[in-house]
Amino acid sequence: TFWLPMWLIRYEPYQYARVEERLLDELSNGIAAPGSTWKPTMLDLDTHAVRSGEPGREAFLLAATRLINQLGYRGASVQRIASELNVTKGSFYHHLD
Repeated sequence: TFWLPMWLIRYEPYQYARVEERLLDELSNGIAAPGSTWKPTMLDLDTHAVRSGEPGREAFLLAATRLINQLGYRGASVQRIASELNVTKGSFYHHLD
């Protein structure tokens, strides 16, 4: 839902009725094939330790995932992610575009 404004601009206004129909179909019926089951596996975030020295991209993403799960996307700021890894905000931006 949050991405609707981003991808909806790729369609012309005359196509909106078709887009609406397909979106409502996905919301009503889902995107999985009929009869399929959903069996997600939980990520074990605690097994990924930060290597010695400055953490890499994976460590930042894991810290961000942990904070988003705990605080929501509004609570997971760059400052909080960096402070969880004991690095500066500059280090965060160095590892992630």
